[in-house]
Amino acid sequence: MNDCPYPKKIRAIFKTLKFYMDNISEFDYQLVDIMSSMSPTSDASDLKKFKKIKEKGSDKIKEEFLSGKISLIEAYKKVTVHVSNNSGKYEWYTPKKYIDAAREVMGSIDLDPASSEIGNKVIQAVKIYTEQDSGLVHNWYGNVWMNPPYNNSLVTDFTKKLTEELPHIGQACVLVNNASETRWFQNYIFSHCDAICFVRGRIKFLDINGEATGSSLQGQVIAYFGPNTYKFVEVFKQFGKVCPVRMI
Repeated sequence: MNDCPYPKKIRAIFKTLKFYMDNISEFDYQLVDIMSSMSPTSDASDLKKFKKIKEKGSDKIKEEFLSGKISLIEAYKKVTVHVSNNSGKYEWYTPKKYIDAAREVMGSIDLDPASSEIGNKVIQAVKIYTEQDSGLVHNWYGNVWMNPPYNNSLVTDFTKKLTEELPHIGQACVLVNNASETRWFQNYIFSHCDAICFVRGRIKFLDINGEATGSSLQGQVIAYFGPNTYKFVEVFKQFGKVCPVRMI
């Protein structure tokens, strides 16, 4: 009996269980209830999503998920996908090197119509519009940098607004997802830009603390609107392939 390994294994199991019982949170308890009622077709990827929500999700995201206000996929996207919707904790910010490149091409950044006070610490646009005073209801001017909200209806509204304001602005650099299959990309980005940079890899967006933790699940492009096509090509080729769309 002394050689039997089971008592030792059982003690180890109970020790592990005690550790988890001492450290388990209310979120974990509720998560177990949700997982126990999951469809039999659910797979290991769902477990990975749960883990990511627990590790990266804010209290608000967890609360919305557990209450059923948002689905597993929606909660997962909020903690992994780049979403720029001027909502404080869920914002992701553009790394400075892309801003510096845009300023080198355009000479200045006079306006960011989809920004926030925190984001403008890096962008340093002369004028910004935020969620509170939406750039959709104001006139645009000068040299524009825009990284619009990554919500399908809002990115459509902002890219459409850009095309309407083109006669009134000097130049624009616009950072969006490489969503060439969408109408807004075809109608408002590719149909009007003068050059486009297909960024190599995926941009690692910055969180509120300046940490590169907001890597997108999708690639990005930076589109240029203006007369300095050749300069845009020269400056932005460091980030990926650049294609002139309309040569002057």
